[in-house]
Amino acid sequence: MKNKKTYILLIVVVIVWGFLLVKIYSAFFGEEEVVISQNTKREYNQKKDVLKETLQVEYPERDPFLGIIYKPKPEPKAVSVKQMRPTYDSIFNAIAYQGFLKNKKDSSHLYLISYRQRSYVLRPKEVFEDIEFLKGSKEEIQVRYKTITKTIDIAK
Repeated sequence: MKNKKTYILLIVVVIVWGFLLVKIYSAFFGEEEVVISQNTKREYNQKKDVLKETLQVEYPERDPFLGIIYKPKPEPKAVSVKQMRPTYDSIFNAIAYQGFLKNKKDSSHLYLISYRQRSYVLRPKEVFEDIEFLKGSKEEIQVRYKTITKTIDIAK
């Protein structure tokens, strides 16, 4: 009886392995069947115009569990944001007179002015960042921003 079961199991194993080997062989060496459809006309289902459903949330007037009555909150008004414009004082306070350089050949002066962490070397009547440098001496300079003229002393 034991030998019969062994032979039956051996036959089943050989059949399974044979089936697998045939599949592998036909995958590598078998002919591929190419099926070309003669019907090239395809119909597409066009989507109909679907209206999107809008949802509006309504706040309850009363809490169903606690019985608390809610007060409606007023809607906030739109606040316009005003841009901060620099004042004339802040512009003039940012200007610092560092000194001047004298040209020995033609006795012209170059003035060292710093404005907002930038250094400028200017001659009289030159303009930098909308600020006009009018005139200068050893101790002070005169600058104009728009219509306001101001004298700035040398930085110590």
